[in-house]
Amino acid sequence: MYVNCWQHRSLYSVLQAVIDELKILGAEAQDTNVKFDRIRQALRGRPAVIILDEIDRPMPAQREEIICGLLNLPKVGLICIANSTQALAAMDAHVRSQLSPVIIELPAYTPQEIEAILTDRSQQALAPDSWTPAILRRIAAASDGDARRAISLLRQAAASAEQAGSSRLDLRLINPILKQWHALAEETKLTGVTEHEKMILQVARTRGPLGTTALAQAYRTSCRVSGLPPIAQRTFSKYLGRMAALGLLRVTDRPMAQGGRLVRVAKPGVD
Repeated sequence: MYVNCWQHRSLYSVLQAVIDELKILGAEAQDTNVKFDRIRQALRGRPAVIILDEIDRPMPAQREEIICGLLNLPKVGLICIANSTQALAAMDAHVRSQLSPVIIELPAYTPQEIEAILTDRSQQALAPDSWTPAILRRIAAASDGDARRAISLLRQAAASAEQAGSSRLDLRLINPILKQWHALAEETKLTGVTEHEKMILQVARTRGPLGTTALAQAYRTSCRVSGLPPIAQRTFSKYLGRMAALGLLRVTDRPMAQGGRLVRVAKPGVD
């Protein structure tokens, strides 16, 4: 069973998605316990796997509730797909222990690999003289290691060239598309971000790279200035993990000599 947690960000919504996929009748009740009972009855003790794609999108508390709830289903295994292991690191230790995950890291495509993929697609789908390696390199560099995004950009660029009556892909047509994509990606990442996370991001942007300790202090100062009650340190750490998973911040794996780990605003294509 497949559930996209970008669309289903609560346990209730995830359960409803599972019910819809299993085509279970009589599960319309608003009570999650009723939904759990209907799913157990439908599975009849048979092994099942639930794939939770974009599991880093729900808020930390909701993510933990989803995972803990589904783990209570008998003979049900979970495959959790996230953009970063930070989503796992940000979870409560008890939840991680209950999940007992086996981590499989899939590195992002390199620009060269993306360019090779685009070359193959261009040779199959576009006229021979309608594209150049330089154009494909530009798209590959803007894709941030995401092959799906790169292919979509290529498709959109080809459609724009066709609409403009051009027989060739042109940077003058591609650059506006790339700007729109960057703006949309930033807007999408900020969907569901809390006021506290926005403040942490703003501090990281204006103060430059900071250790986690210095960032927390600067965040609390901003809270006092704005009149916003600060969150607890534990919640602050969870928010850092979520924002790293969303690609808004980058947090180094190695601890600093002083001040925790280094935190900086994420930039496309920069590790």
